[in-house]
Order: sequence, then structure tokens, then C-alpha cells
Amino acid sequence: MKASYNWLNKHIDISTNIDELVEKLTLLGLESSYKKTDKNFDGIVIGKVVKCDKHVNSDHLSVCEVDIGKKINSTIVCGAPNVKKNIFVPIAPIGSSLDNGKFKIKKVKLRGVESNGMICSEKELNLGYDHDGIMIIDALDSNIGKPLESFLNIKKDYIIEFDLTPNRGDCFSHLGIAREIALIENKKIFSKKNTFNTSQFKTSDMISVNLKEKQLCKRYSTRIIKNINVSDSPEWLKNSIESIGQKSINNIVDIANYIMFDTGQPMHAFDYDTISGNEINIKRANKNQKFTSINNIEYKLNENDLVIADSKKPLALAGIIGGANSHVTSSTKNILIE
Repeated sequence: MKASYNWLNKHIDISTNIDELVEKLTLLGLESSYKKTDKNFDGIVIGKVVKCDKHVNSDHLSVCEVDIGKKINSTIVCGAPNVKKNIFVPIAPIGSSLDNGKFKIKKVKLRGVESNGMICSEKELNLGYDHDGIMIIDALDSNIGKPLESFLNIKKDYIIEFDLTPNRGDCFSHLGIAREIALIENKKIFSKKNTFNTSQFKTSDMISVNLKEKQLCKRYSTRIIKNINVSDSPEWLKNSIESIGQKSINNIVDIANYIMFDTGQPMHAFDYDTISGNEINIKRANKNQKFTSINNIEYKLNENDLVIADSKKPLALAGIIGGANSHVTSSTKNILIE
């Protein structure tokens, strides 16, 4: 279990220094250690691609003209497949550095064209795991030339790693750890009241839940949300889950993961429109039944496996992983939350 110090402060105002905190948590029975995290780059600014042409001597490189502020346009050769005109991107100009100063940006020639810097990916900036393309930023012209860390509000953090025993399931969340810190500091955790608006339709009119194995699953709760918009997560959400080693997928998957790691309540979102028969059945799998998980691994199931199924097929291995046949995609419009 990994917890972010900054995230924990959303539940309790921590005054104990990090070394003493980790020592006291360990004495409470929550064996833990920590590492400090901070930005690993220096001099990275926000730029805008104002021109993007194919490199004449390469079929995969692009020659970009990038506005980096102060009326300075810089020519940068980029090999990312998602680079295009009129996007805002993180720019490493000449003299900046990555990897905690180990990688200095210098002027280079690529296939005969001079490149005066680098357009960075999330992974190169240690801000995520995406290395397939450059990082695209939701910025404005007024942000051009500003330091990336100030725009993204990157803060120093400590990631605390806990070696928890199975009987401490109450601590598999930031809220659970915050309760333990409340004991250490003789404080109360913050009281939060969450509210939300509901529509006229009822979830029960759109889905029936059938507990066919009540000894294995005594309760199953679900709610349907209509007309959602699947998109990239906002920076605060992406930064939060990636700080504890989780990969950002999209806003729907990420917020479900956030709630799970925040409160300890496991969640999963299904694409409602992929569910056959308007029913959820909690049942044992059939012998030799095949199931492909969300990470595209095929399993052969048997009668000892509990599945979440619709009228035709398994949608998930209960409490373990969702299926590729019902996961949230960019085209999802309605979701069923487990």
C-alpha cells in the first residue's frame, strides 16, 4: 500500500515531521518507509506548436516551430506521432535538464536539421507513464513561456509505503491511514459531507441484480449514470493517482480508482450499453468458460470462480478484474458503477 503525504493532508492536518511520522506508524504496527518525490526537471517551459511539417529526410520525424514566449520561436525536431500544429506542450529549451540534472539539453542536428530543444513526454518528465507521444497540456496563449511546474502546481511530496498484514484492511486507503495519524497526533480527521444531484430515472428500472451465490456475495450495490463524457483526467486527479504508482486511463476509470485509494471502497465502472439482458448476475462461472480481462489476458474459468455476468457472458471476475467486453472506452455514454 502506497500513500501520498500530500493526499493524507486532505484528511488530516499533519504536523509531525515525516521521519517521526513513519517511525510512529511503524510502532503502531503499520511497518512503513518513505521516499521524497519532487520534479526531476529544470527549466522546462510551456510552448505552443505554431508550425509542424514533415522532415524531408525522414518518414517519422517532424520539424516544429514552437513559440516559447518573449517573442522567441524555436525550431525543434520531434519524433512523436501526436505532434501537430496549435497544441500546447512542455518544452525543454537548450540549457534545461531532465532526470534530476543528469540529462542536459543541447543543440543537435537530426537528419540534417538543427533542433534547439526537446518536446517532452509525460515519462521523460516523470509525470506519468505515457511514452508513446508527447505530453499535450490544456493551456492558453497567456501561459506560453511559463515554468511547467508552476502551471501544473507540482509540489514536493513524500510517498509512504506500508507493509500491511491482511488483518489491517482498514488501512488500505488514505482515509484509513489518516485515522491512525489522528491517534498519533491526538487530532480528528476532517469531516466531509458529499452531496450529488439525482435524475428522475431509477437504476432499478434499468438493471436487475441477482445474487445467485449468497454465501459468496451477500450484497451487491450499483448505480447508473447517464450521458457521461469520457476524457483525459484533470491534472489534480492524474497527479494524485500517478503519485502512488497508478497509471492514468481516463476520467471515469481514474475517479473510480481515486475513490478506492482514498476511502478504501472498491469500485468498478462498466459500460452499461454492453450489458445484455439488463441484468447483473453474481454467479459461479461455467466449467472451461473463457474470459478475457481488461488487460487482454484470456482465462479459462471453472465452477470455483465467482463472476459478475449479464444474461450472456461474464463481465468481470468478482472483486478481481473487469472484462475487455464491458470496460469504459472513449465512446462510452452510460456507465454502471459497481
